[in-house]
Amino acid sequence: MQSRILIQKIPAQRRKIVKKSATDNNKSATDNKKVTASEPVVVNGIQLTLDKQEVTKAISKDQKEQNLYTFRVTGKNVSSINKGLGSADFILKTKDNKTLETDYNYAAFGGEIQPEKTLSGPVSFTLNKDQKATKLIYRIGKKEMMSWDVEN
Repeated sequence: MQSRILIQKIPAQRRKIVKKSATDNNKSATDNKKVTASEPVVVNGIQLTLDKQEVTKAISKDQKEQNLYTFRVTGKNVSSINKGLGSADFILKTKDNKTLETDYNYAAFGGEIQPEKTLSGPVSFTLNKDQKATKLIYRIGKKEMMSWDVEN
């Protein structure tokens, strides 16, 4: 997997979306760290809402512990024409400035949204145990349109 660094100016509409909730200090495989949702933001005719984020433990094929970041995203078409939205439209930036694509080994979503209709689903990324996520980015093609800060 090749890493890419994209340098684009992100609109000033950034929203800080996350705060860790109080969680148990036990680190079992089923513990989730849940965070607050974002306010809706309209980007290119789609009203995007980051409904929630979860971080869970995952085990890779080679039995290494990883962190699975799953974001629940909702998009409402507020334009007068059909729009597309899906997991492939999102990337994740890490603290070490790597860009990660959606991990399709987990649930994903995508499709066309008719005017005034809504589509929602999960966007998942697998990070090595020592990696930390910093930004979830919505993009159209290679152009970064919106980002949300992620706290670990």
